[in-house]
Amino acid sequence: MSDHPSQEELEALWRGDLPAEKARSIAQHILFFCETCLAKAPAPLRISLGLDGAGSGQATDSEAAYDEVIDKVARVARQHEARLCRRKVEANRIEKKLREGGFDALQKLPKKVNPLALYDALLAYSWSLRHENPGLMQQAAWAALRQIDQVDTRAHGLREVMDFRCRAWAELGNAYRVGDDFHRATWALGRARQVFALGTKDPFLEIRIVELEGSLAADQCEYEWASLKMMKVFRFYRRQKDHHLAGRALINQGLYTGYAGDPDKGIHLLNEGLSLIDRDSDPLLVRAAMHNQLMFLIDTGRFADARKFRLKYSRELSHTTGAVYQALLRAMDGRIDAGIGNFARAETIFREVTQDLKNLGRGYNAAIAGLDLAIALLSQQKTIEARQVVLESAGIFTRLQIGPNAMAAIVLLRETFEMREGTLSLLKNVTEYMRRAAVNPNVRFSLRDEEF
Repeated sequence: MSDHPSQEELEALWRGDLPAEKARSIAQHILFFCETCLAKAPAPLRISLGLDGAGSGQATDSEAAYDEVIDKVARVARQHEARLCRRKVEANRIEKKLREGGFDALQKLPKKVNPLALYDALLAYSWSLRHENPGLMQQAAWAALRQIDQVDTRAHGLREVMDFRCRAWAELGNAYRVGDDFHRATWALGRARQVFALGTKDPFLEIRIVELEGSLAADQCEYEWASLKMMKVFRFYRRQKDHHLAGRALINQGLYTGYAGDPDKGIHLLNEGLSLIDRDSDPLLVRAAMHNQLMFLIDTGRFADARKFRLKYSRELSHTTGAVYQALLRAMDGRIDAGIGNFARAETIFREVTQDLKNLGRGYNAAIAGLDLAIALLSQQKTIEARQVVLESAGIFTRLQIGPNAMAAIVLLRETFEMREGTLSLLKNVTEYMRRAAVNPNVRFSLRDEEF
């Protein structure tokens, strides 16, 4: 330990509130009879460790003093672990009540509740809401942030409390991100960074902030920046030898890399990530990685490989009851059939998928499936029907008020087919572009030479 411990850390050592590793480090520092630390240490700590007045030192007692300090550290570690265990049990109990009764359950809690257990429960409850209620997710994170004001800094240490506050700001920022409030998400994550500098600078807490910053960057279509963030997360967990979390970071990096315009590298990263994770512990992550791997194989025109992959991992890819997901997976089946020249089968699939997505209220996806249907029709020389389908899809895109780049591509497609001059090459180009624009609105449309 190169730096002197703070007054708060010395007091926390006496109370038994420090993590075991931290307690050992500080105790060993004191064993060298650091005059500065002895002067700052609480008197009970000096007495209990047999170091009161130890600056003048007695060599014959040094071995006994060392053994006594080690015993104290061992007791501190046991006390700390027991305290954490009780806090976790209480937090789990509170979270269960929150899930069953919402915030009203807080009124029914006992008067004496561990404030940190309630803090943990609120953050866990906030996280559990990420797929179903972003607004309530934000409220729970805000409640956790306010709960930190109830924590006694004298009892837990100022820098440790700052860590708790930093974590709450970070999770609040993530809650705003989930709710598509990117401005407030940026603000909250910025506050987390500021508060982090006032805490213990826990590297695990910092890497959590980095991970959330990467997710926010991805949601804002800043995929290269998001990929760099996930690379940092991957390297951190690789150093920690946590293969699952390292693999999860690689899977996210692979997704962002593919969205940034390099699907081949994305496939490689997804493969590597899947080789690291514990598949049984996170089946949703496995399915998402495989889904994106299949999508990137199709996007790169490797239709035969995509067909083999689809057949090999059919059970994993289909293991969900979500209607939207099933429709989008079916659309990829249609793209594979069209890619290998089975246009009649692709036509049947896209007719079904287009209608299903319309019924599910997914207008953009339905319009893209309509363009895929038009490709299958035009490839079979069904020109009149293909023209009608193109104009229907163009109408959907127009009503959705898409961005200027995408609108320019759709207007060009619509006008050429209205004049009966639309070509299969132009239709494929615009369809591929609209698919890319769905995940990256900043990508620009460009005509190919054969389309002039």
